[in-house]
Amino acid sequence: MRKAMVKLYKYAELTEEVKVKVRDWYREMQAECGDYTRDVSEFFEYELEALGYPTDKVYWSLSNCQGDGMAFYGDIDRDSIAKIRNRVLGNKNPARSITKTFLFNEVTFTIASNNPHYNHYNSMAVNFEASNSVSDKMYKLLCEIRDGIAEEVKQVSKDLARKGYDIIESMEADEYVDSEIEAQEDWEFHIDGELWRKR
Repeated sequence: MRKAMVKLYKYAELTEEVKVKVRDWYREMQAECGDYTRDVSEFFEYELEALGYPTDKVYWSLSNCQGDGMAFYGDIDRDSIAKIRNRVLGNKNPARSITKTFLFNEVTFTIASNNPHYNHYNSMAVNFEASNSVSDKMYKLLCEIRDGIAEEVKQVSKDLARKGYDIIESMEADEYVDSEIEAQEDWEFHIDGELWRKR
């Protein structure tokens, strides 16, 4: 049996050249572990819930490729419809005043996918189903609400995709990565940047 002395370094003690290598390793590890994915997904769900949109089916891809973006699908909660209606329609719009909250017990609004390959602002379609008791006039007003929701859904998707890119970019910035590595107080490295693992 042979014993050998190994010199170990804290991250701050490594050369700048070796730190680049460690940062790359750390980014790759985080991508494999899904930390970026979890943080972005949780942010999207929080924002959608605050706006009253469904969070059970949220899909996204933000890798600066064709078809990238984010989308969300599902039935809009009936308690949220009135709030969304008030937001997407102007105060003087007759659809806002005529379509009282009780009406939404007879109507279901759904955000569905219209693109089997991608999930982005243009892959979502807003539809509704109404009971037979809804009058023709009310049906037209519901169509107006649907169109207003469809416009907002596209804008929300664009805004969240942009913010998602910002989150990923900030999590990949050298300063952020450095702080995350340095926070691992028990991590020590060989001179070439390889993490020392206790046997």
